[in-house]
Amino acid sequence: MAAARKMAHDTTGNSAAVIVFGRHGQKARGSWFAPDMASAAKSAAELMGINSLTVANDDLRQLATKLPEGRMFESGKAFVPFVKGTLVDALATHLPRGEQLKIRLVGSASEPAKTGGDEPTKGKAEQEQPHLPKDWSDIKVGSLVLASESDDDGWWPCIVTEAYPKELRLKWQTFEGYPPFTRAYEQVALFWAPPSSTAAA
Repeated sequence: MAAARKMAHDTTGNSAAVIVFGRHGQKARGSWFAPDMASAAKSAAELMGINSLTVANDDLRQLATKLPEGRMFESGKAFVPFVKGTLVDALATHLPRGEQLKIRLVGSASEPAKTGGDEPTKGKAEQEQPHLPKDWSDIKVGSLVLASESDDDGWWPCIVTEAYPKELRLKWQTFEGYPPFTRAYEQVALFWAPPSSTAAA
């Protein structure tokens, strides 16, 4: 069952004050922030090269109810989850006249967070030609796997940056500017690869 998302007008009485949104390639992202996070959210949007809007009318308040709540990182950036592209398109109509919707996140990726447990497999993730594991036991640093951010989102390619006995440290292959994250082996999927056509002479 999909995890319940905390929306802009929930039972706790929180209300959206700022919406942060944008695109990275074809992926739309958006989230709302409560009044006590409004200033930090606007600063994060500027840092990440995406848009922010003050929730100042009923239309934006209604759109905010369809977005998940965002979170702030210590780096000053914000967690802005994947959302439907139609929501970002609707939000873009509220931008000031003449301002183009930024479609690409800027800035370098955050430093990987340290995790506990056993020592990880050492090595450098291969950027140009990532390894496609044949099965889960073949996953290693530099492997290209698939991960999902939520039950509502699809599966997207990730590079393995650290491989622990029970979990993997991953980073999105194409979504730069977002911090690494951790998944258990059973929470990732593998790319299908056709069998080798090489035959012995």
